[in-house]
Amino acid sequence: MFKLIPYYSTALAMVFWAALFPAPSEAGQRLPATPELHACVGTTPCAEPAATLPGSDRQPDRGLLLLGGLGIPFLASLGWNAWLHRCRTRQRQAEQALRQQLELMQAWVDGLPHPAYVRDRQGLLLYCNASYLERLAVQREEIIGTSALQGLLDDPGQAREHHADYQQAMAQDRPLSLERTLLLNGQMLTVQHWVRPYRDASGEVQGVVAGWIDISAQHELADGLAAATQQAETASRSNSAFLASTRQQLRAPLNALTGLLELLLQRADGQPAERPLLEMAQRSAREIQTLLDAALDIALIESGQLQLLPEWLDPREQVDAIVGAFASQARQKQLKLLPTFRSSIEPADVLLDPLRFKQVLDNLLRNALRFTEQGQVRVHLELQPSTQARHLQLILQVTDSGLGIDPQDQQRLFTALPRARPLSGHGGANRLSICRHLCEQMQGTLQLTSQPGIGTEVRMVLQLACRPAQLPATRAERLVPQPGQALNVLVVEDHSASRMLFSEQLRFLGHRCRTANDSVQGLEIWRAGFFDLLIVDCNVPGMNGYDLTRAIRERERLESRAPCRVFGVTANADSQSRQQCAQAGLDECLFKPVGLASLGQKLAGLPALPWHGVFSLKALYSLCRGKPQFILRILSELLHCSYRDRQQLMDLRCDQAPQALAELAHKIKGSALMVQAKDLETQCQALEQASLQGADEHTLTLCRSTLEQAMLTLERALLWQLDQQDNAMPH
Repeated sequence: MFKLIPYYSTALAMVFWAALFPAPSEAGQRLPATPELHACVGTTPCAEPAATLPGSDRQPDRGLLLLGGLGIPFLASLGWNAWLHRCRTRQRQAEQALRQQLELMQAWVDGLPHPAYVRDRQGLLLYCNASYLERLAVQREEIIGTSALQGLLDDPGQAREHHADYQQAMAQDRPLSLERTLLLNGQMLTVQHWVRPYRDASGEVQGVVAGWIDISAQHELADGLAAATQQAETASRSNSAFLASTRQQLRAPLNALTGLLELLLQRADGQPAERPLLEMAQRSAREIQTLLDAALDIALIESGQLQLLPEWLDPREQVDAIVGAFASQARQKQLKLLPTFRSSIEPADVLLDPLRFKQVLDNLLRNALRFTEQGQVRVHLELQPSTQARHLQLILQVTDSGLGIDPQDQQRLFTALPRARPLSGHGGANRLSICRHLCEQMQGTLQLTSQPGIGTEVRMVLQLACRPAQLPATRAERLVPQPGQALNVLVVEDHSASRMLFSEQLRFLGHRCRTANDSVQGLEIWRAGFFDLLIVDCNVPGMNGYDLTRAIRERERLESRAPCRVFGVTANADSQSRQQCAQAGLDECLFKPVGLASLGQKLAGLPALPWHGVFSLKALYSLCRGKPQFILRILSELLHCSYRDRQQLMDLRCDQAPQALAELAHKIKGSALMVQAKDLETQCQALEQASLQGADEHTLTLCRSTLEQAMLTLERALLWQLDQQDNAMPH
């Protein structure tokens, strides 16, 4: 409508012009006003006047009419032009603001350090930022309107993955963020690819806004960190393995040293001048042993592999035994070592790991005696009721009148590690740190209070399962077995010092001992003789103690032999070692170092059984006129002959030497007749007759096995009798 205003103004001006200057007519009359003219100017025709008023023939002022006819269109045109100029000005301002916004948006998008772009539903590129062009090394005109499948990426497989990401985001109508690899300009990148669908005004998905973030540096850092962690773990495992190997190699001679010193102390009662020297040597050896144990315990604590092996025990007996071991050290420093005990409950045994409990109290006493120059060291054990059913509260206090510890050092005392700087005036921080960890492992607490120059008190509190105490008569307080209970023991140990230690300990306890330096030799000695007990090192090289025990159990099953007791000895004090011993068929698992008292207690419950009825000495007594020396000599020779004959019997093949079997059976029968071994005599006759009658191989094998068992029974009875005769003879 606004476009018609100029034309309307022109028509109106023409009407006014015609009215002002009419064309002359021939009759001198004015032209009639037609209806078309009225329609053009927008007037209505009127009727002719009935009469002419006076003065009505007066003509209007044509100047005014001309001014009005031309001024109105001019003013209208001028207003229109002003309004049009204003509209165009606003339009230009809006366009300029829009261009500024677009330039700002372009600058903002191009300023992003990461590539970003927009694609339509077909995956065609609509827009991208400068970083995207820079990474792809292309111009904007080259890629606008192209898809990822058109060679933008060096690897077609990666291009298909990216295109699939666009389609998945649009199909599922949800953002995606995936880790992808990109090969760009020969460089492999690891990127975090993000895709987000966008919609139009109607809410329809029209495409995606996407981009990626280069995380190659983070991946390299993570890979480097993982490699460093792996390297550190490998180094830690190597250090642990080296530490364990070194500890194992050092413990074997050290255990032998402490054990031999213990034996020398037992035998030095008549030589009081040498006893202090032996005690000092024993303390030094135990100090080295404690340091080795502490080093391994720290490694186990840090790796979380520390295990407990609880068993039922009397806590008072444990404390008395540990305190007694430090009595000589206290006497040398002229200190009073005072063990005290108080209990508000009935006597009870507790379920506790004796090795770890001993380690804690040992470390506490060692520190107390080390840093106390005068006064006393008091060890107080108290048993109190617990709120838990079938439990009690064990409180152990070690109080000394020594140097004391500064408050600053107390703050970090229990966190000291071997690599930490030593605490001033207190070099036992590592022991205390280990003690606290052990107490926490036993579900207890360890607290320390100290005043410099006055002394230190360490308090350990444990909540332990309990049961009624055993009767005193059942306590194993024996060190030396009673006469007649000597055992035949075979020791299989590869370390010569440990082998000698076991041999000396067993002889001191009144038992007979034979030794073997490996499992193969031990198996041969066991097959050729009889033993009440085998003590085997679980980790002997070659065939270890577990395999040796399995071989013995299998041989016992095949030969119907009575089971032999087998004790395993290992330096690994953990539940896995006990489990392996049980699975291999061992009767007991002992942990090194095996002290004289503990070994005596274990063997005290294994008396040798008497063998009445296997043979008779009546004929020998009459032949030897009752002289014990002759009887011992004959029995010893008879035992050695039985060893040789049984070995020869085992070497003969039943299918090739029936005559040799018959002759050997006849020979063995002569020895059986000498001591009136009725069962052995019967088995010899059976094998001899079967061999002479040409029995089949199965029958001969069965007879030979039965004879071998009878010989073993006789040998065991002869060993027991020799021991009885030897104890009965005056020395």
